[in-house]
Order: sequence, then C-alpha cells, then structure tokens
Amino acid sequence: MKKTTILFVILYLVIFVSVSWWAYNKYFRNTSAISGETQTISFNKNKTIFYTIENNLYLLNSDNLNKSTNQIGTLRLQSTGEVQTINFDQKNEFIVYSSINPQNASEIWKVDLADNHSEKIFAKEIPGFENYTNFRSPKMSNTERFMVFIAKLSANSGVDDIFLWDIEQNSIENLTKQTIKSKISAICWSGSEQKIYYAAEDTTGSLVSLMDLKAINQNVFVSPDKITRMEATRDRLILSLQDANLTTNLSYILYAKPQSIIPITDLASPKTLVNFDLSSDFKKIIYQVNDSNLKTNDLYLVNSDGNNLLQLSTDGKSYFGVFSPENDKIAFWSNGSGIYTEGLTKDNKQKLLNESKLINKIIIWR
Repeated sequence: MKKTTILFVILYLVIFVSVSWWAYNKYFRNTSAISGETQTISFNKNKTIFYTIENNLYLLNSDNLNKSTNQIGTLRLQSTGEVQTINFDQKNEFIVYSSINPQNASEIWKVDLADNHSEKIFAKEIPGFENYTNFRSPKMSNTERFMVFIAKLSANSGVDDIFLWDIEQNSIENLTKQTIKSKISAICWSGSEQKIYYAAEDTTGSLVSLMDLKAINQNVFVSPDKITRMEATRDRLILSLQDANLTTNLSYILYAKPQSIIPITDLASPKTLVNFDLSSDFKKIIYQVNDSNLKTNDLYLVNSDGNNLLQLSTDGKSYFGVFSPENDKIAFWSNGSGIYTEGLTKDNKQKLLNESKLINKIIIWR
C-alpha cells in the first residue's frame, strides 16, 4: 500500500512539474523582450523579411548566411506577443509594432534596432492610458514625424479613440476624445501628413471620414459592409470590405468620386479574402484567398484597378504574400515547407527558409 502511495505521489509530481514547465514556456517565458540578446541588426535592401511564429518576431536576412551550412540565417528579435503590424523609420533606427499578448491584450512596442532594446510605449499600464485597452493599428506618416493609433475605452467596449503621437516632440494627443462613440475598424494616413482616413462602424455599416490633426471631420462615404482595412494611394483609397455573410473582398474609391465603390475582387462564399499587400508604387496588389470548403489558401496578383488578374499559386497551401521593396518579387509561406520568393510572372521560385512550424504571418519585406 505504501509503495502504491509513493508511486502515485511521484507520478503526481512529474505531471505537475511538466505542466508547470509547459505553461511557463508558453505564457511567461516568451511574452517579454528577449534578455541578453543585444546585437547590431544589419539591414540590406531587398533582403530582409519579418515574420512571426507564436509570440516571436523573426528577421530573415540573407546577410545572415551561415557559411558552414550555406543556409539563410534567421534572427529572433523579440518575444512580446503575436505581432500584427510593423512601422519603420527611414533611417532604420527603430521599429514600432502592435502585438497581441497571451492574455489577448493588444499593445504597442518600440524596438531600437541598434541594440534590440525594446520598450512598451502604449498599453493600459502606461501612465495616462489607465482607462484604455486594445492599443492597435499604429500608422506612421510619410515623413515619420507623427504616428496615429487606435485604443478602446475600457469603460465602454463599443467606443474607440484615435491618438496622435508627435515623435519629434514626444507628445501625445487624443484627437477624438470619445466623440465618435463607436468602434473604429480601420485607419490610414491620406497621403499627406495632415489628414487621416478612418472607418467607424455604425448600424448601417461603416462611415469613412477624413480628419485633420485639429480633429475637424469631413464625412466621405458610407459603406453597407464592414471595412476591415484601408490603404491610401495617390488617387484612390483601397478598401477591404466584409459583408453580412463574412465574405471579404477588395474595392476602391477614387478621391474625385468618393461615392462610387469600385470592386477589385468578386469573391463569394465559401471563398473569402484573408489578407493583402499593396506594392510600394501602388500599382499592384497581392492577396490571399481561403476556400473554407476545400480548406485551401492560394495567392493572386492584380492591378490596383482590378485588371490583369493572375493566380500565383494552385497548391492550396500558400499564405501571406508580400512584395519586395522594388516590387519585382513576392515572398510567401508554404504550409509545412517554409518561406519562398518568386517573380511576379511565377518565375525564379526560390526557397529561403525551411520551416515546418506554423508561421502566424509574414508581415513585411523591407
């Protein structure tokens, strides 16, 4: 009897230690900036890809070539949560990004690239933001003097505010001050450093407005669909629209004719658009389509006006297409295989990284 009791106690301790170690690694060990990893990060134009696995942000740069194995190297930058968007300064001195931690709270971080030092700059525990949560969608202006972001008022889950960070003066201003009284689903700069487009949800769909830095609003148009993302070009606003059936498509409006929503894609259930990337010259869009019946994901290339559609993949396992800085290639993840690059005419396909783990997202090719 005593032997049986001792065995049960030992088994219990083994299970307890194993579960505790697993929980520590999953929820605590990988949810803060990496300590002891301070190094200069080299950037080479057309060669740096940022991607995420679980709570980790990685850099894939061919400058990190391992001469002994002849394999492209990767560098883990931070472990602050699942990164959503990244903003760079022009001199590559720092990045600002939003990430979702294991407690499902969205925060905004800044990382100095000279030494990989990280700092949580906008979150509920930061003085002055105690009444807010869900800090998201950071967007730098073209000259990178300003950054706007969205935060949710904690006391009212349906109210968001837009904040302006003057990076040069290191000052923060609440532009909307609870005047919108609804959820803000998307935000982007207009192309100038003085105006911001934002989409606010209401009972009729989404209201898109144009606001200057003095918080003076001009309503642009109303969409019956939910706007999940916006990107401004020189002459048009690219929109990701989700209808009542949860099918997402791409459309655009011309600034000269804001009341006319022109479709780029024409997807219907069970197919839907998952994400997209706009080329830096605004001429092309690469987007991912999920088929929920076939359980497939493929990539498509199209002009930003909806013409010249080209299906880039047919294997059903291609995700997260992004353009190279010079817009002549794409990078994407093939599920179960790794990260590849390919020309815009489906030529010169090259494998950069063997990776069997599930990649959350390829964020940008810098």
